[in-house]
Amino acid sequence: EMEPNNDVPEAQRIELGTSVSGVISAQTDVDYVVFAGKAGQRVLASCLASGIDSKARPLVEIYDPAGRRLALNGEGSVMDFVRFDGRA
Repeated sequence: EMEPNNDVPEAQRIELGTSVSGVISAQTDVDYVVFAGKAGQRVLASCLASGIDSKARPLVEIYDPAGRRLALNGEGSVMDFVRFDGRA
């Protein structure tokens, strides 16, 4: 993870297939990343906090460029997400 990435304009740009390791600096820490997706492309996203015995309760959300939430996962498990319309 590359700070600052605590708000949308500061989002860290990544390529799909990238793993990002981060640090929670406060209870309300938020980290943003941006990736380019294609129509019909499968994307897997997760926060593996439980895998390292963390007490964190991660929330992973995926939004389109217009700010519409496309996917939500508050369980910390793998989110299997397919983008059908090509806007990502």
